Amino acid sequence: MRKNDLMGEQTPVYDASQIQVLQEADVQRVRPRMYFGAERDDPMLPLGVLIHVVEDAVGERPVGPVLTVRVVVEGDLCFRVEDDGPGLPTAPTGGTFDPAPMVVRVFESSNSAPRGGLGVGTAMCSQVTAAVRRDGHCYHVDAGPYRRASLTDLGPAEGHGTSVRFVLDEDYLPEGAALPLDPAPSIAAALTAPAPFGRNRTLGRTDLVVHDERTGSRTHLTVLPRGVRRCPDCYFAPDAPLAAPRAW
Repeated sequence: MRKNDLMGEQTPVYDASQIQVLQEADVQRVRPRMYFGAERDDPMLPLGVLIHVVEDAVGERPVGPVLTVRVVVEGDLCFRVEDDGPGLPTAPTGGTFDPAPMVVRVFESSNSAPRGGLGVGTAMCSQVTAAVRRDGHCYHVDAGPYRRASLTDLGPAEGHGTSVRFVLDEDYLPEGAALPLDPAPSIAAALTAPAPFGRNRTLGRTDLVVHDERTGSRTHLTVLPRGVRRCPDCYFAPDAPLAAPRAW
C-alpha cells in the first residue's frame, strides 16, 4: 500500500503482515552481507566468514602478555582457528555451574558475549567442532546450524585455549566459492581497517600465524590494538618449519 505524504509523493505503508521473523542460522543466511561483507552469490563469501572468525579470535582476552592465534586453512571450504586464551566461558563472571549451557550458547547465538563471532560463523557451516581447555578440563563441542550444539566433558586436562574447526556449507554457498589461496594479506587488510565504534581490534599484542595447507604458505602477523605489523623475517617458504600445533 502507498499513501500521499505532505509533499504529494507516494510513500510506502507497512503492516504486520510484512514482518518476517528470522530464527537460528537464517538471521545470518538471509542477510550475509551484514555480517561478512558479501552477498550469498558472491564467491568471496567464504573469505568473509574466515575473517569474521579471525577477528573474533584476536579479540580474545589473553592469559599472559601476548595472545597467540593460529589459523589453518585445510581446504577450499574448511579452516581451523586456535588460540591460547582462557578458553570459552564455562560460567558467567563470578559464577560456578555446569559449563554446558554457557559453552553451547556461544555456538548458537550471534549475540553471545564474549566470542559472539563463533555463533555467526557456525550459521554458515555444515559442521563445527571445537576443543576447549579451561579450568583444568577439556571439552568437545559439536555444533551446526538448525540443531542443538552438544558438549562432552573429556575429563581433566592441563592448559587453556580454544580450537575450532569450521566446515562451510557447500549447499548454501554459490558454485565455485572457495577460500582464496594464501588468505593472509586479506586478513591483514581487514585487521588494519578501523574497528566499528572506535573499538580496539585486540586487548593487547596478538601474534597471528596464518598457514594455508593447500600451498604450504605461512605468514606471521603481529596484531596491536591500533593496527597490524607483518614480521619481515617471519614469512616462511612452503618447506619452512612451523611451530608444532597445540595438542588437542
